[in-house]
Parts: sequence; C-alpha cells; structure tokens
Amino acid sequence: MVNWSLLPGSRLWSAIAVLAGCLVTSCSADQSKGGERAGQGQADPLTSAGTDAESQSLIPASLKLQQLDSSWYDLSRLTRDSATILLILSPECPLCHDYAFAFRTLGEQQPAQGIRIIGVFPGLFFTDMQIRRYASRFRLDFPMLKDPDYALIRSLGADTTPEAILLDSNGLTIYQGSLDNWAYELGRKRLEPTEHYLRDAIAALQKGEDPPLSRTKAIGCLIE
Repeated sequence: MVNWSLLPGSRLWSAIAVLAGCLVTSCSADQSKGGERAGQGQADPLTSAGTDAESQSLIPASLKLQQLDSSWYDLSRLTRDSATILLILSPECPLCHDYAFAFRTLGEQQPAQGIRIIGVFPGLFFTDMQIRRYASRFRLDFPMLKDPDYALIRSLGADTTPEAILLDSNGLTIYQGSLDNWAYELGRKRLEPTEHYLRDAIAALQKGEDPPLSRTKAIGCLIE
C-alpha cells in the first residue's frame, strides 16, 4: 500500500503513471486469456455444422435382407460406392401398380447415372410368388429385397407404399416421400404431375446441392 501523502509532487505523478501502466498490462493479459478460453470453449459455426449423429446413416450396419433368389443382400453396401434409391413397394397396392412405369424408368435410367435402384417389400403379407409376378408384369429389373421384420423401413421411418427414399453414397437420406404430385390423395390424381420431387432431388444430388424438398408425404397404402 502506497502512502501518497509522503511522495513529492513529481514522484507522485511518476508512481501514478507506473501503477496505471501495470493496471493496463494486467487487464490486457486477462482479456487475452479470456479470449483464449472463449476460443477453446466455442466451436466455429462454419466448421462444426453437423454432429456425429447427423452424419451417420440410419441403416443398421449389420443388416442383411434376403432377395428373391434366396441370397442375402448386405445393406452396408448402401453406405459406400454410390447413391441409392429405395422403393418401398407392395404387390397389392394400387398405386404401386399405377407408378410401375415410373419405377421401370428409374431402373432403366439411373444405374447409368451411378445410382442403384432397390425394391423393398416390408412385412409377411405377400409371398415370393406375388412379388415375382408383380416384378414380371411390370418388367421391373432391379433387386427386390424382403423386409419381413420391418427392420429397414423402421430405421428409415417409412410407413407407406409406394415410398421413395434417395440415399447418398454414405447412406444418408437426401429425400424421402412421393415420386411426384400426380397422386395428391388416395383415389385422386392429376392429369399430369406438376412437381417432380424425386427427380429434382436426384438432380440436386448430382450437382452437390440440397434438394428443393427433403421430405414429402407419401400417398398410398399404409404399411401394416
């Protein structure tokens, strides 16, 4: 503690200047340390977007589903190599019949663009023969997987047939819902679709962009 009354005038002002300098230096050091602590405790929003949970595929890593030829399809393939379109289907759903030409077109065109097409039939309500007849009738030439325990569709949150799910090459969902807005409610269709949700999402994915819509309501038969 300085006794200011004992200092001559010139020395008094010198002491005040020294103390003021010390205070400024101490404050700057504290601010610098505080800035370092703040920098350590806060992530850059431009580089920390997305958590681990958000960047992981929803598909169970060890899941395998049986194909119509009795072989097993390893779903871990959907998290590497290429993008995938999953078509959730039922051989008995009228809209799966109505959209069959669109499914066939996808199966004919998209593999050449580096996108695999897979049909998924959930539940135990139809036989292998029914699935084969459906695929044969509409000339659907892509893998057909059976999901009797709903393991795949539940992991992806699918609840309707037909429902389209576009996955990127890491198995992340880019788009999910209806192919387009042709059927806008059960039993009601437009003459021609005016919105092409899946097609637009595919185009966006190929450009490295976000789709115009990432989710729409699938119209069709509820999965029981």
